[in-house]
Amino acid sequence: MASSLTAAVFAYAGDALPVIECVRHLTQLGVRAWVFDDADNRLPGWVQGSLWRMGAAYHATTFPRRGNLNGTACAIGILESMLSTGADVVAKIDADTLLVAPDAFAGGNVGCCSTGTNRRDTFGACYSIRRETVTAALAILRGMPDDPAAPEDLTIWSAIRATGHSFEMIDHDPAGGGLAAVPIGSPVDRPERFAALTFGNPPTRGWTDRQLQVALEMRRFASGIDESLPDH
Repeated sequence: MASSLTAAVFAYAGDALPVIECVRHLTQLGVRAWVFDDADNRLPGWVQGSLWRMGAAYHATTFPRRGNLNGTACAIGILESMLSTGADVVAKIDADTLLVAPDAFAGGNVGCCSTGTNRRDTFGACYSIRRETVTAALAILRGMPDDPAAPEDLTIWSAIRATGHSFEMIDHDPAGGGLAAVPIGSPVDRPERFAALTFGNPPTRGWTDRQLQVALEMRRFASGIDESLPDH
C-alpha cells in the first residue's frame, strides 16, 4: 500500500551499502524516496543504478555538508532539497536509518526527542516537515549568519519552533516509541514498536567495516519489520 509520505534521504559515498537498505525498506512501506547525494563525494554509479531500479529519485547536491551535516548553510540546503520534492509532507531520513512507522510522521512537523536517557531535544536521523513550515523555516534561516558548527537537526528544529507552527515530538521510550539507536549485534526484538531505528552508532569495539556492518544490521531488522506488515 502506498504511503502519503515522501522521504528525503541524504547520503554520500560512505553510505553506499546502507542507503540501498534504507531505500529498499522505504519502497516496501510504499514511501516514495528521493536520495540527495553529495556532489563532492558521490555514491558509486552502481548504487545510483540500484536506487533508480527501486524507483527512487536521485539528485546530487552542492550545499556544504561540513562532515556529518553541520552548519546553517547545510540546514538551508537540506530544507531546499526537501522543498524540491514538491510533496506536502517530507520526512528527512539518514541513510543509516530505517523508517518503521510512516503514519507517525505523515501529518508533518513531527520529530523525535529523548527526555530521559541521553537527553536531546531532537534527533536528525528521522523527522518530517510540512511544506509551508519548510518555507517559513527557510525564511528564518536565510536571515541568520552562517554558523559552520551548528548541527543541522538542532538548527532546523530551532527554526521550526520560531515559525510558530504546531509540531509534535515523539519521546524515546525503551518499551516502544520514538527513535531507537540499535547497537550492532543486538537481538531483533519487536523492532516495529519504534517509529524509526538508526544504526550509525559505533559498536563497543569499534568498526571493522562500517558500511557492511550497518547494512547487514539494517537488512536483518528490516526483515523482522516487514514480517509484521499487514500483507505478510
